[in-house]
Amino acid sequence: MADASAQVVVQPIVDLATGRVIAHEALTRPATGTVAELFAAAADVNALDLRLALAAIDACTGVPTALNVNLLPSTLVGVDDLRDQLDHAIARTGREPHTLVIELTEQEPVPDLVAAKRRCASLRNHGYAIAIDDVGNGHASLRLITALRPQTVKTDRGIVADLPDSDEAAPLIEALLLYCRRIGAQLV
Repeated sequence: MADASAQVVVQPIVDLATGRVIAHEALTRPATGTVAELFAAAADVNALDLRLALAAIDACTGVPTALNVNLLPSTLVGVDDLRDQLDHAIARTGREPHTLVIELTEQEPVPDLVAAKRRCASLRNHGYAIAIDDVGNGHASLRLITALRPQTVKTDRGIVADLPDSDEAAPLIEALLLYCRRIGAQLV
C-alpha cells in the first residue's frame, strides 16, 4: 500500500502539561475514498490493515519521537507473524521496539480477549508499547483497558472537548487519570 494510491498523514501527540511533542501518530490513508471503503473492498482486512501500518512505519523513518500506528483488534490476534513483521519494519527504518506504539482502534470488538491479552503481553515483552485508541467511543471499553493494560489510554475527543467546563466529563477523566496512574499508564 506504500504507493501513489496511498498517503501517510502524521499528527503530533502533545503533552498538554508541557506543550512538548512526545510522539507522532502515523496514519496511512487512501488517496481517494475512505479507509472504511478500502476495508469493505478488501479480500483480507487483516492483511490490508497490517500493510497500512507497515507503510506508515516505513514512511516515518527519521521521525525523532515515538511513533504510534493503528491496528484493528482482529489484526492483533489474527496475524500469526505480526511481531516478526513489526520487527522487520523497525529494522528497515532504524527504530527500536520501544519507539513503536501499537494503537488498538475502537472500530471493532476484540474477537478473542484471551488471545489479545497474550499478544499484547508478547509485544510488550519485546519492547513494543500498547495503546487503546478513542476510549469511550465504539468498542474501546473500560473492560478492554483492564484486560489489556495498555501503556497509553487515548480518550475520545468528544469526551474531553468541553473540559474543564463539563460537569459530566471532568469526573470521568479524573477517574481515568487515577486509574492510569495506578497501572503506570499515560492518559492522553
